[in-house]
Amino acid sequence: MDVFYHLDRTGNSLQSGQVLELIPLTLRGRPESEASLKERFPKGVTRFGIDIIHERLESAALEREIKLEAVRLAHYPHRPSRSVSVFGCKQLEDMDGVRGQFFPFGHQGPRGRIWKIEGWSIFEANMNVFIDYFSNMTAAAHAYWSQEESERPLIEYLLKPPVTVLEEILEA
Repeated sequence: MDVFYHLDRTGNSLQSGQVLELIPLTLRGRPESEASLKERFPKGVTRFGIDIIHERLESAALEREIKLEAVRLAHYPHRPSRSVSVFGCKQLEDMDGVRGQFFPFGHQGPRGRIWKIEGWSIFEANMNVFIDYFSNMTAAAHAYWSQEESERPLIEYLLKPPVTVLEEILEA
């Protein structure tokens, strides 16, 4: 197992020693959606996957995740879904870059908390393709799943649950 840094976007959902695992899907009142999702994700999804399914992300992030999953299913089905993955970066500076993508310059309010986590990486890709291909989300998704390189890489690792939360990184 390797150690990574992870952004808790909500700022209140992690604690030291916690084990992040897949969560079984339940969509009360939406049986047709639940059946389809259970077929795609029989072991469940991560909390991030739940946020995607219930559309709890900021609109640009939700649009990106929907496009990423559609392109993955159509062209890269051998790649792991982001809905069943925990995200991490090997360098703390890289996690600051990821934070900047979720909480852009000028964002008012909390910017999440960064944690050190331990787990197994099953995929890595460059998050900066979304900056490189800003106006073409489909091209960005293909670049992400094909692991296209860039002059300014921001490498994100998809970790397979279970993932252990080690400690919070307190900012100076």
